[in-house]
Amino acid sequence: MSVPAGKRPYLMRIFGTWGVFLLLAVLLSVRLGPIPPLGAFLSPSTGYLNNSPSPSKKASPTPLSVKGLKKNVTISTDLRGVPHITAENDLDLAFGQGFVTARDRLWQMELQTAATAGRVSELLGERAFEFDSKQRRLGFLAAAEVELDFLKNNDKEQFEILEAYSSGINSYISSLSPADFPIEYKLLGTSPEPWTPLKCVLFHKQMIWILTGNFDDFKFTNALQKFTAGEMENLFPEFYSQGLPILDASIANMSLSSLIDTGDGTATP
Repeated sequence: MSVPAGKRPYLMRIFGTWGVFLLLAVLLSVRLGPIPPLGAFLSPSTGYLNNSPSPSKKASPTPLSVKGLKKNVTISTDLRGVPHITAENDLDLAFGQGFVTARDRLWQMELQTAATAGRVSELLGERAFEFDSKQRRLGFLAAAEVELDFLKNNDKEQFEILEAYSSGINSYISSLSPADFPIEYKLLGTSPEPWTPLKCVLFHKQMIWILTGNFDDFKFTNALQKFTAGEMENLFPEFYSQGLPILDASIANMSLSSLIDTGDGTATP
C-alpha cells in the first residue's frame, strides 16, 4: 500500500517530531561527560521549579510531630532564620537538632562528609578521583571508625546522642518526596543517603583538619635536610617579636624546648 504523495510531507513531519522527542528523552536521561542527566532536574512535576523560596519564617513554636520522639519537642525560627528547639530531655533535643539541621543544610552535610571519607567521585564522577584518593590516604574514615567504636564501648551517653541526632536527620529525609529534594540532588540525579553516627564523627574529623591540620611538620623535616637547626630557628622562630599580646617580652625569643612549666601557670627557663 503506497502513501499518497500529498500526505508524505505530513507524515514526515509527524515522524520527525516524534524522533526529536525520543532523542531529547534519551539525551535527558543519560550522563553526557561531566554533565549529569538533566531529565529529573527539568521535570515540571519534581524538578527545580518545585524548589521555590521558603516562606517567611515564623517565630511561633511549632510542635514536631514525627516518630521517634519520647516527649514533646517544639521548633521555632526567628526572623533571622535561627531555629530554637525546646525539648524535655537530651535525646529528644538531639533528635530535633538533627531534624532542623537536615532541613536547612542537607546537601552541605552530605557533600562535606563525602569529601572527608573520599567519596566525592560517587557524586561528581571521575574528575574527583584524585581528591578522593588524597582524602583516603589521610585516613579520615578509618580514624572516624575507631573513634565511633570507642564512643560505643566507653561513652554510652554520647553515643546515644549521636544516634538520636542521626534519627532526627533520617526522619527529615524520610519526609521528603523527590519533588522536595534540595536542588543539588536534582541537578546530579541522586537522592539523599541515610545518615549514621559515623557521619557525625566524620564531620568532626573534617572540622579538626580544617582548624588544625597542615603539612608543616613534613615540610620542616625536609627543610632540616638543607639547613642547620640554627638557620631554621632564624628563618622560623618559635615566637615573633612583632606580636606579643599575652607573652612576657623576656621569653619572646626563647625556644619552647627551653621553657619548663612550673605548674602554677608560669614558665621559667
